[in-house]
Amino acid sequence: MKRIFPRKALSLAALVWCSATASIHAQIYESLFTNLYYSLFLTNTLRLYVPEECGPTGVMGVLMFFNGSGEDRRFMTQIPWVQNFARTHRFAVMATDGNWELDNHNRAQFFQDLTNILRLAEAISGRTNLLNAPYMFMGHSFGAFSANYVGLEASDRTIGYVAHKAHYWDYEYYRTPSYTGIWSHLPLATNIAGRYVIGAFVPGERDGNGAANPWRVQHEAYQYLLMDGGQVSFAIDYDTGHDDTLNQGHDFGFSVMSEAIRLRHPGFVPATGYTPLAWLPITNGWLVDRVLLSSNPSPVNPNSTIVVRPSWPTMTNFSAYTAPLTNASWLPSRGAARAYRAFTSTQPTYQKRVPAPKQNPLVIETPVRFQRFRAGDAVRVVADTREWTAAKRMTLFVNDVEIGTLTNRPWVWTVPNISTGAHTLVVEASDEQGTNYAAFVFITADGPLTRTNRWTGGATNNHFGAAANWS
Repeated sequence: MKRIFPRKALSLAALVWCSATASIHAQIYESLFTNLYYSLFLTNTLRLYVPEECGPTGVMGVLMFFNGSGEDRRFMTQIPWVQNFARTHRFAVMATDGNWELDNHNRAQFFQDLTNILRLAEAISGRTNLLNAPYMFMGHSFGAFSANYVGLEASDRTIGYVAHKAHYWDYEYYRTPSYTGIWSHLPLATNIAGRYVIGAFVPGERDGNGAANPWRVQHEAYQYLLMDGGQVSFAIDYDTGHDDTLNQGHDFGFSVMSEAIRLRHPGFVPATGYTPLAWLPITNGWLVDRVLLSSNPSPVNPNSTIVVRPSWPTMTNFSAYTAPLTNASWLPSRGAARAYRAFTSTQPTYQKRVPAPKQNPLVIETPVRFQRFRAGDAVRVVADTREWTAAKRMTLFVNDVEIGTLTNRPWVWTVPNISTGAHTLVVEASDEQGTNYAAFVFITADGPLTRTNRWTGGATNNHFGAAANWS
């Protein structure tokens, strides 16, 4: 055990363990830290994953998961497909086990805590440029609120954020000129850089949390951000409650964030200072008809909201969209817009309890979601229409590049020589009656396969354990 910072500094005190020796080759690290939560200084645990591909100075960004109240999100650093995303983009991944959440009594302290946790990550990993790398935030519940808020407040450093089942915040109130509290920096009317942070809200269709149900997220966050020039999308993760496992919410979030990295990342990260992110004008994006909600649910009956799904959403570039702007979701590219349409217009089937009428008859059987390939591999794509026997035409897109159209079975394509990077595969199908369906999967391709550190010490992740617990 080694003390990194003096505790009297009220910064991130540390007791350090590593999954291997403390060198640049160790991939997963853990340390205690102290942060302010409301009026209390709490000791929590940070877990950090750094891909071996990064080397000592090659970290290109930091993906941080914010947890909801009482949650332990450290396991996110060990999920293979999160690690694959990190390898592909050369991003470090950080997550914690406790109330590492927005402290709305002391905004300055919150950002000091964020700075300190990055310094701690540098100290325990031996990497020297984590502090200056661009941010990307993902969160659940109150952690989603934090991801959204911090993403906009730290807009000069933030590429994007994904807010899963977000605890709402009354953006309409905080955007008024008369408000002068700690959030007065937030409105995009004065936060110009915040308009260019790419965001995605993904509430759960059956979220019974009175502060996080879809109507509140739509009405009190998403719509006002879009009206103020925010580059945000709004989708529903169907048939999921507040604490349920997501259907394809993560698939969609990582697809959009991969596009955000491609379009906004400066391409390198210096050890001192940081390079400005690219600004993507809102007019360069794509708009897609979004899910609409027909009523305001009560906390007693949160499912009174009626979700109105467009059968086949309109998808156009920004200038060609003719419906009200608040009826749409903004996506950074046509490829991301295709993934959004596949996600939001039909019900994914990854959860067994999804009712049959909402299921999407079109599925991609292979590759499986989040599958990892070597760069240069040939990727075989197999789609199935199940009972939808009327399907007559099917087209495969890879990151919006059209691979080919088929007009009869079998629905099979081969994508030769897959390039390094993250890829969203979208299959769009139609029949002679004009019925359309789409399905998508998110995959990655990188260099020679390196080891994946998997946690084998139990499901709760309440203890880090010894090196023997990693394989």
